[in-house]
Amino acid sequence: MEVLDLRWLNPCDWEGIAASVAKTGRLVVLHEDSITGGFGDTVVAQMTRWQTAGNAFLSPPQIVARKDVPVPFCPALEYAVLPDVSEVMSAIHRAME
Repeated sequence: MEVLDLRWLNPCDWEGIAASVAKTGRLVVLHEDSITGGFGDTVVAQMTRWQTAGNAFLSPPQIVARKDVPVPFCPALEYAVLPDVSEVMSAIHRAME
């Protein structure tokens, strides 16, 4: 298992992500943006088209992201729509199957 922390999105380290997918055969993307149309969609799309990564997948890529709802102003409600540890662990388990 590897963890890549993308500190910036532009320029994105596509080569680093592709090398990790080629090495592990798996991809779990975690971000706080919405699941639909978020940057995780872009990462999965890019990795499925890269020759070195696209043929290496041992399981479907997983995206863990904010639910597709507006972010509430109240902190307690904000945390309710953001991904939590159990969602991350579920995605990791699905990727490892």
